[in-house]
Amino acid sequence: MPKSDWLVGALGFRLLRTLSLDDLVRIMRMLSAEGYSEEIAEWTWSPTDLTTTMTNASLEACVVHSFDITARVQSHLPEYFQQVGYQSPTSHRDGPFQYGMQTDLSFFDFLHAHPERALTFDAYMTGNRSTRKHWLEWFPFREEVLDPWIQRTRHDDDSVLLVDMAGGRGRDVTLLTQRFPEARSHVVLQDLAGTLQDLRMDRDKISVCAHDIFAPQPITGAEIYYTHFVLHDFSDERCVIMLNHVKAVMRPHSRILLNEIVLPEQGCPSFFAAADITMMTNLSALARSEKQWRHLIESVGLEVVRIWKSPDAEDWEAVIEVK
Repeated sequence: MPKSDWLVGALGFRLLRTLSLDDLVRIMRMLSAEGYSEEIAEWTWSPTDLTTTMTNASLEACVVHSFDITARVQSHLPEYFQQVGYQSPTSHRDGPFQYGMQTDLSFFDFLHAHPERALTFDAYMTGNRSTRKHWLEWFPFREEVLDPWIQRTRHDDDSVLLVDMAGGRGRDVTLLTQRFPEARSHVVLQDLAGTLQDLRMDRDKISVCAHDIFAPQPITGAEIYYTHFVLHDFSDERCVIMLNHVKAVMRPHSRILLNEIVLPEQGCPSFFAAADITMMTNLSALARSEKQWRHLIESVGLEVVRIWKSPDAEDWEAVIEVK
């Protein structure tokens, strides 16, 4: 945003209409002291590099969501934990989020009931994903999945290459079919009916199926059952339900690919440690270390074949291969 346009926008106009000059000066004085603006003359301020960066739509959404929901919930953590005897929350309907926001709704139901907050959250998540290399850029999908599937099935019309469970609006399967045309008509996108409503997608390339991951899995014998940043939204107890449903329909050739953050056992970076606390406060869930992932997966009688880690040394994203 050009410096001359700074503070021009819906919020800026509302502030100028409602605040007195003295009130505005008080706010700008504080913002300047914290480095959000530069005072270049009396009653005159200019944005810094920080404020220019914050005009990015995704970063703006991150700040709004963090203060509107996450910080509000976390401000109540001391009294919440005192009331529950300092026990880690496991219920997505009776945890810190419900206590802090004074609601009976789960986090995602709350967003559904407040569309403006849902839009902010979606903008935040979209920007967060855009800063990372997509897993198909570094996971050897052709060598590990596609070619063995073609060799085994001879591209049989009825065979399913990949089921994207809780796949949202289909970003992953769309990129998959673009990168690997052989996969077209052999991938399935699953999510709740409300999420898939009015979805525009070429149904000849991608099948769409309304499905709740905590209900029995309707597709038997797929090559891959895939999730992208899904299990970290749920407690171990809830993940066990989902994994057991998938295990019930797997065949000897079937695998699960869990695209998740795998925290280091030691020396966890602050961003990912904070993400784990956010999972706890908003979702009564957790980000997991490799030991925690192995414990969860083995608890349902499955095994970790390999953990494929992102080549970015500062990122802890991985694809956990499970049989």
